[in-house]
Amino acid sequence: MSKRGGQFVKQLRRAGIAGTRQFGACVAELAEMSASAVDLEIRSLSVDNQGEELGLFIDMIASQLASGRNFELLQAYLAYAPPMTRHNTPAP
Repeated sequence: MSKRGGQFVKQLRRAGIAGTRQFGACVAELAEMSASAVDLEIRSLSVDNQGEELGLFIDMIASQLASGRNFELLQAYLAYAPPMTRHNTPAP
């Protein structure tokens, strides 16, 4: 896994490593940040290790969508995500 990123990325990795997929702390971390800090955190997600961090980010969004809350906030977070193109996606 990538060693870069701030507190959000660390929280995201913790949720992934623990296997709990409890992303509430990750969402709370983002909610406390300024728009520019959110942008930096999300853009710092690594596509190393077959896109593990980016995959955890998508899992976080999906888990929160299932709750039916914070739709606009989640939509904004997705707008910050790097576009997935063949130039920046890992090989299968």
